[in-house]
Parts: sequence; structure tokens; C-alpha cells
Amino acid sequence: MARDRNLFAWQAYVITMSFVVVGLLVALAFSIASSSNTKKSMQDAVNRANEAAKSTRTLTTELQYVKAMLGQSQFTEAEWEGLKKSATDESAKVLQTQYDKDMSLFSASEPIQNRNYPKLVEYLIRELRARNAQVDTAAKTQADLAKKMDSTVKAETVARETAEKKSADLEKNLEEERADFLKKLDESQKLITQVNETLQKNNKEYATKKAELEAIASANRKKATDLLDLNSRLRERIHVLEGEDFQSAQGKISLVAEGGKIVWLNLGKADGLRPGVRFGIVNPDELKLKDAKPKAHVQIVEVLSDHEARGEVVSGSIRIPVLAGDLVSSPAWQKGRKVQFALMGKLDINGDGADDREALKELIVQNGGEVVEDLNEKGIKTGPGMSVDTRWIVVGTGFKPATNQELDPNQKIFQDLYYKMQERAKELAVSQINLDKLMNWIQSSSGGDRSIPMGTETRGSDFTDKRRVPSSDGAVSEIYMNRRKAGPYTPARPIEEAAP
Repeated sequence: MARDRNLFAWQAYVITMSFVVVGLLVALAFSIASSSNTKKSMQDAVNRANEAAKSTRTLTTELQYVKAMLGQSQFTEAEWEGLKKSATDESAKVLQTQYDKDMSLFSASEPIQNRNYPKLVEYLIRELRARNAQVDTAAKTQADLAKKMDSTVKAETVARETAEKKSADLEKNLEEERADFLKKLDESQKLITQVNETLQKNNKEYATKKAELEAIASANRKKATDLLDLNSRLRERIHVLEGEDFQSAQGKISLVAEGGKIVWLNLGKADGLRPGVRFGIVNPDELKLKDAKPKAHVQIVEVLSDHEARGEVVSGSIRIPVLAGDLVSSPAWQKGRKVQFALMGKLDINGDGADDREALKELIVQNGGEVVEDLNEKGIKTGPGMSVDTRWIVVGTGFKPATNQELDPNQKIFQDLYYKMQERAKELAVSQINLDKLMNWIQSSSGGDRSIPMGTETRGSDFTDKRRVPSSDGAVSEIYMNRRKAGPYTPARPIEEAAP
């Protein structure tokens, strides 16, 4: 029985364990099945949670957007644009469109922080008050204008009535004037008829007189043309007679002393000569003085008589001796009158590039001339001006601009005056002289050689007057005969050479 109980117990245990195992297997299967459903449920829960979070974010953004619209929060321009882009709900987009439309009522200068509905209300109230003030002002202005218009209408009405009355008076006066005018017109027509008759008569007389005067004028024009032609020819003759290019000399040397250092000339007080005048000396066989170069210069030291003066040779060479009979000439001196000069341009005497016009003026005056007109290189003109008595015009250098270089205003003024002065000189028949040629006659050379060569170059001919040998009346040579005084050194002067 005990064995049976053990067997029964074992069987019961086996059966129990079998139920337990089956139950565990069933539980395991159920658990496996439940686990799959639970995982799916959990995934669904996570998805719902994500959707809820997304919806929450969207609602939060829209809430912030709405707060910004209501002025409950402040945003920058960039933050505001971010909020607008994050609003994806259709109702939010509609709200956004309406908000943009409403905010367009603000002025363009209104900042983004003030663009909300509460501020819009304040802004519209301010604008409404301002418009009301403008309307009140306009209404007042309109009332003033209406009052002014009434006053103007009244004044214009009075003026119109006055004008109508005046117009009536004027019409009455016009009729009276018209009648008087017609009467005077009739009288004028009669007068015009008389004047026309007189005019026709005068026209006939005028035509006759005009023909006579035209004949006389034609004869006078022909005569004037002939006179101008004659004047031109005479002017050319005057140029020749005056010796325009030094065709004739003013005097000659009558006596030479001290080896050619002291000379006597046949010019004096009656000729208007005075000390200080300087002449160029040339040989008497020179046919044209314009081509000659002075072999020496003599400066007048003392005027002795009407036709006699003593001078000192201030330049020259002993190799070319100064002899009795040599001619003297100067473009700056004439017998009995002053030689007039005109100067123009830059006058450089010594070649140093500087203007020496003042020194030239002094030389001209010293030699008996005068300067009547002077145009310097700066365009400044002085002096009374050239006339028919002006003898020479000394032309210096003017402006010479480089190629393609325009003259400045001062140079242009000088150039115009330069050409006008040359034209006037031609009209007045004033001869032109070169500065070098003028200085060649009135200024001695500082480099003249008055020395006598010694040694092998010594020549007896240097000490001999080949053109005149002094004669003797007895024991004393005529060189030492003191027939009449003529200065500190008084050799005798031959009678036959005293005349010019």
C-alpha cells in the first residue's frame, strides 16, 4: 500500500508537473504573443507622442506668432521672418495674410516691433486725429475763401459796373473822336496830295542834282586815286632822297691830327651839332653806305663854329687810318632837326638775353635823336606815337612760341600791338632799321685796336698819310703853323679842304 501510495504520489507529481509544463508552455506562448502586441503598441505610442510633440511645437509657434500680432512679445526682423516661415497650418496662413494686409496700413518707416494690432489701433487713432485736424483746417480755409470770394465778387461787380459806365462814356467820346478824325483825315488827304506833288517835283530836281554830284564825285574819286598813286611814288622818292639805307653822308673830316686820334669835321652850330654826338667813319669811295661798315667812330668833343667841330676817334685800328676827306654818317642825327625813332620788341644790345632799351634810348638821345614811341616786350606802349616826321623804327625780337603752343593773353596783346605798329609804320613810310646796324653806327666797338704793331710786323706805311702830304712855305711845315685856333691841338687846316 505504501508502494501504491508512492506510485500514486509519483504519478500525481508527474501529472502535476505535466500540467505545470503545459501551463508554462501555454504561458510562454501567450507571453510571446503578448510581447509582439506590446511592441507594436509601444511603437504606436511613440509615433503618437512624436505627432503630439510636433503639434505642440506648431501650436507653440502659432501661439508666439499670435502673441507677436497682439503685441505681447518683441521680435527682430529675422525672428519675425522665421516665425512666418514656420507657420504651416492653413488657418495660420490665412491669418498671416490678413495680418500682412492690416499691417500695410502702417507707414514704411514704422519699425517691426510696433507692427501689431494694439499699435495699429493707436496708429490709426493718431492718423484719424491728424486727418480730423486737417479737415478742420481745410473747412476753416474753405470758409475764409468763401468769405473772400463773396468780397471779391462784390468788388468785381462794382468794378464791372464802373467799367460799363466808363465804356459807355468812351464809346461816346469815340464817336466824337471818329467824327473829328474823319474831318482831319480829309484835310490830311488834301495835304498828302499837295505833298506828293511837291515830292515828285523835288524828286526830279534831286535826280538832276544827284547826277551832277555823282559826276563830280566820280571825278573826285579819280583825282583821289591819282593823288594816292602820286603820293606813293613821292614817298618812294622821299625814301631815296632821305637816304633810307645811308645813301648819303652828313659830313666829312676836314683835318686829322695826333696820328688819327683827333679830327675836325665840317659840321657845327648852324647844323644843330652838339658835343656827345657820335658818327661812323667810312672811306669817301664807298658808293652805298648801307653795305659799308664804319672803319672807326668819332665822338664830337667841341663845336667850334657854325660849320666846324672837333672830335675824338673812339674806335678803329691804326691799320685802317682815319684820313682827311673821310665821310661821317649817323642814322640818329640830321642837320637842323632831331631824328625821330620808334622802338618795338625786345632790344638786346650786348647779347646777354636781357632787354637794353633804356641804354639804347640814352644812345639815341646822346646822338641827337629822340624816341617818340616805344612798345616793350610786355606789351606796354609809351610815347606820343609815330608821325610822318618819324624816320626809323627799330624792330627787336617778339614772342616765338613753340609749335602747337598757344600764346597767353599778355603775349596775344603784345603780338596784336606789334603787328599794328608795323602796319602804321608802313602807312607813315617809316623806314625799318636793324638793331645791329644801328648800333654799328652810333656805338663804338670796345675792342678797337689803335695800337701800332712792333717787331717784324712794323711797317712804315702805318705812319704815313698816303692821301695828303703836308707842304711847307719855308723853314716850318704847315702842320706846325698856327694860322687860327681850333682847340687844344691846333695844326693848320688847308683852305681847299675846309669846305664840305
